[in-house]
Amino acid sequence: MTRRWLLALAALALAAALPRAQERLRWRELPSLPDTPGLGGPFVGVHRGDLVVAGGANFPDAPPWQGGRKAWHDRVYVLDRDADAWRLAGRLPAARAYGGCASTSYGIALLGGNDAERTYADCSLLTIDETKPIEQVVAFKIIDIVDVRKPIAVYICQQATGRPL
Repeated sequence: MTRRWLLALAALALAAALPRAQERLRWRELPSLPDTPGLGGPFVGVHRGDLVVAGGANFPDAPPWQGGRKAWHDRVYVLDRDADAWRLAGRLPAARAYGGCASTSYGIALLGGNDAERTYADCSLLTIDETKPIEQVVAFKIIDIVDVRKPIAVYICQQATGRPL
């Protein structure tokens, strides 16, 4: 009986909080990325409140079933919080897609990925600064980022295949 009352109370609290949570969310349709027909596997994150899309791959000339060749990209696009269009903020050190990423208070951690020839096992931190070009701030095999205000850690696990990435 007590369990039912607790569940009912939790459901009531959730129902009361839902309208307030919806008021804080602001949905809007984003502009299309400049790369047509879109990007597969880009690194996506938020840095300093702005949305960042870096790298990625696509078939720019024709779909693969029509003989199109896959292309990997190094461009970094930023959509400022209140902007109506993406801006080209710079380029990655190399064209890459299909990696992992994590937004941190220091920047966006870019984890691995691949291009047409290899799979990468490195990690880097992407930062966007209006006063200087995009740069690879750090590069290492294991990433451990700690922020005193909001402790975080990004852990990377490698699949045990018996061969290196």
